[in-house]
Amino acid sequence: MRPRLLTAVLALTLATSSATVLGPAPARAADPAQATVTAQASSTAPATTTATTTTTTTTTMPASVRKQYDDHYGTFPTFFRSGTGSTSIPLPPGKRSGILTVTADRAGKDFEIQEISSTGVHLDSPVWATGPYSGHVAYGTDSWRAPSVLKVIATGHWSLTFRPVAEALPLTSSGHGDEVMLYWGAATSRRFVSKGGDMACLVRETPIALDYETIVASSGGHAECNATAHLRKGPSVIQVNSGGDWTLR
Repeated sequence: MRPRLLTAVLALTLATSSATVLGPAPARAADPAQATVTAQASSTAPATTTATTTTTTTTTMPASVRKQYDDHYGTFPTFFRSGTGSTSIPLPPGKRSGILTVTADRAGKDFEIQEISSTGVHLDSPVWATGPYSGHVAYGTDSWRAPSVLKVIATGHWSLTFRPVAEALPLTSSGHGDEVMLYWGAATSRRFVSKGGDMACLVRETPIALDYETIVASSGGHAECNATAHLRKGPSVIQVNSGGDWTLR
C-alpha cells in the first residue's frame, strides 16, 4: 500500500553477491489519444510532466527472460482510460497484473487508485497522493492479490495508460517520482537515496520466484531516504516510490 506517510515498514536483510546488470526491456510506446470511461470524462490528458528515469545499460532483454515475465504476469494490448471524478475500471479477464502511467490534476485534493477483488475487497492502493500526481506504478504483482477492478477516487481530471509488466523499464540508476522497473541480474546491493517531495520513499521488490512483494529499502515514513537495498536474483519487478529525485546505485 502507498500512503502519504508510512508509519511502519517491513525490514528485510537478504544475502548479496556482486552485481550483474543486464539490459533494458522494450521502451514504452508513445501514448495515443485517451479513451473516456466516466461521466464528465475528457479525451485529452492533463499537461503534467511524467516521472523520469535515466538508464545506463544497452543490452536487450533475453527472449527467455521476457517469456518469464509474460508467462507469470500475462500479456494484453496497451489500453488507455481518462476521466474526471471517481469511477471503476474493469481489468482484462485473467490479467491480474500490469503497470500504469498515471497523471492527475487538482492541487490540494486526494487522489487514490485502489485494487479491488472480484468480491469487492480493497486489496491495495498503488497510488495515494494529495495534489497533482504523475508517475508509473504496478498493480497485482504478487500472488495474494488478484484484482479484477481498479477504482479511481478523484475530484479532478486523470489519465491512465495500462501496459503488461514486461514492458516496464530496465532497472535504472536514477529518476524522479514513482517508477516501475525490471531486474534480471544476480543478487546485488544498491544504495537508495531519495530527496524532496512530501511522500515517504521506499524500494519494493517482487521476484518472480518468490511471487511476493517485500520492502527492501525505506525512509521509515520520512520524505528523504538513504538506505541500502538488498536485491534478490532476478527476474523481478522493482518499484521506487519517491516524491522527488532519487538514485539507486
